[in-house]
Amino acid sequence: MNPKFEVKKKLGKHKFSLVTPDGVHVGRSESYETKQGCTNGIDSVRLNGKLYENYEKRIAKNKKLYFVLKAQNGEIILTGNMLKTEVDLDNAINSCATYSQSAEIVEA
Repeated sequence: MNPKFEVKKKLGKHKFSLVTPDGVHVGRSESYETKQGCTNGIDSVRLNGKLYENYEKRIAKNKKLYFVLKAQNGEIILTGNMLKTEVDLDNAINSCATYSQSAEIVEA
């Protein structure tokens, strides 16, 4: 399986997830009003995802770790899943940086 941006429409809003070749959902987007807005979000992930300085590591209230990927304007364009260890977090960021570049767009 190839990496993919899985696009879904729910309640009139569009969202996407980045999915690795082994089926792991690395991160998800915000909701977009239009399909074009969603596509623009994917383009922004491709552009900004390859730059490690655009990732910010965070700790949730439940003490789990996650990352956010920010665009050049500082806006969050992708939020990673909750993880238990720093190694898992680094692996998720590496997966996002790598797979965002070649992922195909698939309607779910």
